Amino acid sequence: AVDAALWDLEAKRGGTSAFALAGVAARPVLSARTIGIRPLAAYREAAARLASWPLLKVKVGAENPLAALKAVRAGAPAARLIVDPNQSWSVAQLRDLAPRLADLGTVLIEQPIAVGDEAGLDGWVSPVPLCADELIDQAADLPKARARFQAINIKLDKSGGLTAGLALARQARAEGFGLMVGCMGGSSLSMAPAMVLAQLCDFVDLDGPLLQADDIRPGFAYANGCVAHPLIPELWG
Repeated sequence: AVDAALWDLEAKRGGTSAFALAGVAARPVLSARTIGIRPLAAYREAAARLASWPLLKVKVGAENPLAALKAVRAGAPAARLIVDPNQSWSVAQLRDLAPRLADLGTVLIEQPIAVGDEAGLDGWVSPVPLCADELIDQAADLPKARARFQAINIKLDKSGGLTAGLALARQARAEGFGLMVGCMGGSSLSMAPAMVLAQLCDFVDLDGPLLQADDIRPGFAYANGCVAHPLIPELWG
């Protein structure tokens, strides 16, 4: 929070924007919309309600994940899928499921195995890119993902703020990793610094404000799967 406030302060004092200070252009980005873990019978209905979103992130557990994802595909036939097992799969389960997830239009599998089990990925190439999340907090953690994961998910809440997040993103990109920016739950104000980082990322998951009962005004504008920072100083940056 202090890091974000200092970015905002510097931008306002300088009559510029946090985007300009970071050296990135401000543009709307395509965000994933999350389908949380739920009873198997409820996945299709949830997906159907969000079928207009081009990119859906689906949380699953170790029990019946393939059935859940088939239900999502039936409810949202055109959406690309990010699958997030939240560390619940074994390496063996991941190896078994990955080819079938590819057939369902999955574009990314986020942190499928528990932190500490990543050595089990050595020598195996997944047919769907793997994205490290809880495994990576800082740039110093990147060696644990090398040759095992193809992308990393950066959340400013765990990386230490925008300054550290940008440093991590640039180091990871230099090492050949794809980039995703994610979020914890929160308002548009808490998501705003991540929109700077989103300009550097291949995948964006910034739907946190949509999961709140109410949001700060003015807040992010969501339309057709895209999220736009309003770029007004009343919010941030």
